[in-house]
Amino acid sequence: MARLNATRTEIVSDAISAYNRPGTVHRFINTTDVIAAIEDILGMGRLSKFDYFSRSLADIFSATPDLTPYDPVKPKQELNEKNPQNTAAARMSEGLDLSGPDRVDDQLYNRILWLMLKSDAPPPVARNRAPLHALQSSR
Repeated sequence: MARLNATRTEIVSDAISAYNRPGTVHRFINTTDVIAAIEDILGMGRLSKFDYFSRSLADIFSATPDLTPYDPVKPKQELNEKNPQNTAAARMSEGLDLSGPDRVDDQLYNRILWLMLKSDAPPPVARNRAPLHALQSSR
C-alpha cells in the first residue's frame, strides 16, 4: 500500500496494489496526477495539456508485483461506541439534524468536536487568510 498525502488540501489517497512500492509518499497530488498515472500504466500518452503538465504517480509502482498478502491495520477502538451521555458535548448535540450533509451549523459542530476531543483546552484562534471582509465592507 502506498499512501499519498495531498497536504494542501489535507486529503489522503491510498493506492493498494501488488505493484505498489512499499512505504509512504508525501507530496501534493491532484486529479490530473492520477489521470497521468493511469495514462502511463495503459501506455496512452497524454490526452490533454492539463495531464501533460501534471506529475504522474507512476513512481509509486514497480514493474514486478509483490504478492505478499495485504495485512490491513485493524482499528484499536470500538467502532460502534457511542458518545457518553450527560456530557456538555452530548447536550450540545441534542437536536442536531444529522439526516444529511450540510444540515448542521459548522461552527457549532466544530465546537462540539473540539469539546469532545480536547476538553478544556481553548480552541485555536481563527485567522482570516484573505481580506474578504474588507472587500464585502467596501460595497
